[in-house]
Amino acid sequence: MVKIRFWPFIPGLKHRGFPGFSSNSDGATSTGNEEPATSAVVNEPEPTATTKEPEAMATADEASALKGFGAAEVDAPADTIYVNGAIYTVNPAQPWADAVAIGQGVILAVGSEDELLEYTAANTEVVDLNGAMMLPGFQDPHLHVLETGLFESLCFVTDVAELDDYFFEIQDCAKQQNDSEWVRASGANMSNLLFQEVLPIELLDKAVPDRPVIVLDDIEAAAKANASVDRRHRLTHLYLIDPADIPRFSELGAIADFQYAPSSTDDEYIEFIAPFLGDRIDSLLSLYETYKSGATVVLSSDWDADTLSPFEKIQNVLVLDEGKVMTLDDVIRMMTLDVAYLLHHDQTTGSIESGKFADLLVIDRNLFEPPLEQIGQTKVLLTLLEGKEVYRGPGAP
Repeated sequence: MVKIRFWPFIPGLKHRGFPGFSSNSDGATSTGNEEPATSAVVNEPEPTATTKEPEAMATADEASALKGFGAAEVDAPADTIYVNGAIYTVNPAQPWADAVAIGQGVILAVGSEDELLEYTAANTEVVDLNGAMMLPGFQDPHLHVLETGLFESLCFVTDVAELDDYFFEIQDCAKQQNDSEWVRASGANMSNLLFQEVLPIELLDKAVPDRPVIVLDDIEAAAKANASVDRRHRLTHLYLIDPADIPRFSELGAIADFQYAPSSTDDEYIEFIAPFLGDRIDSLLSLYETYKSGATVVLSSDWDADTLSPFEKIQNVLVLDEGKVMTLDDVIRMMTLDVAYLLHHDQTTGSIESGKFADLLVIDRNLFEPPLEQIGQTKVLLTLLEGKEVYRGPGAP
C-alpha cells in the first residue's frame, strides 16, 4: 500500500495543511490551526529499509530491544527527551506522563523526568515543554486528499458514456496544460469504456499526437493497490441511520465513521433541511446512540468539504453531548488510537507508548481544563513525525 503523508505548508517540502495530523489512510494528513491556502499531494515510495518498521530504522542492538513494539526498556540513548509536560498518552495503562524519550523516530520510554534520565547521552537534546500538553498525532480516516490535490493539477473530464465523447475534452485539457510535458486528466468512467471497440489509447494518441496523456481512474487504481489488504469494514457519512441498524455495528464489527464538524449540526442547516425530513430530523446524526451501543466510532473531517480542525470537532461533540454519553478521553481516542485500529497500524501509532512511532503534537492549552467552549480555539505549537519536527508555530518549546 502506498503511504500518503502531508505536512504544513513549508516551501520545498511535501506538505498539506493542518499541523498536528499524521496517518496513513485513504486520506491522511498532518494537522494545525487553519485551513491551507495552497495544497500539494505527494505519494511516498513503497516502504524501504528506512521506512518499513521501527526495527529497520534502528541499530541491531536497538532493533533487538524494540522487537515486538512496546518494549518497556530500550538500550539505546535518546535523540530527544521532552520533559515537564502534560503528556496525554491515550494509553489506558498509563494515561498521563511528564516526559517522553525519542530515538531513531521511535518512542523509547514514557514516564517521569527522573526515570528517563538514563536515556540521556552527550548528544541528547532535552526540551522543556513548560507544562504544555502533548498528544499523539490526530488521524483522519475520511478526507478528500487526492481529490483536493487533483483540483490543483489535473484537468477534469466529464462522466460521459461513449469513448468518442472524450476526444474534444482531452484536446481542451491539452490546451489548458500547454506548458506541461504530460497532459494529465481525471474523471473518466472506466466502467463505461470496458466494452468499447476502439482502445482508449488510440483516441488519446489521436487527440494529442505530440505529448503523452494520462487519464486517471482513482478507484480502480486504489482497488488494485490494496487488493490483498485485510480490510476493516467502515461506514461513513452516517446520516439518518435506521434505529434498528445501530446495534448491528457492534454485532458485525463494523466501524462507524461520523463527520461532526460544527457545520453538520448548525442550527440554520438543521432548520433548512427539517421540512424535507420531517420527524426523522431528530435522528439526523446518531453519534451518541451508536457509541452507547458498543460500536467502535471514529471521527473524520470530510475535508475539503468541511473544516479540517480536530479541535472544532472535539468541542462540538462534547458541547452537544452535555456530558451525557462521552468524555474528552473518548473523543480524543476516536481521533487517534481508534483510527489507527481502523487503518491497521494501532500497534505502531495512535498512542504515546514505547516502541511506537513518535508522531506527536504539542498544543497551547490543556484540553482537560475548562471551558469546553474554547477547545475549538486550540493552536498547535509543534508537530513531530517519526520524531522529526515538521511544524513549529509561535510559542513552541
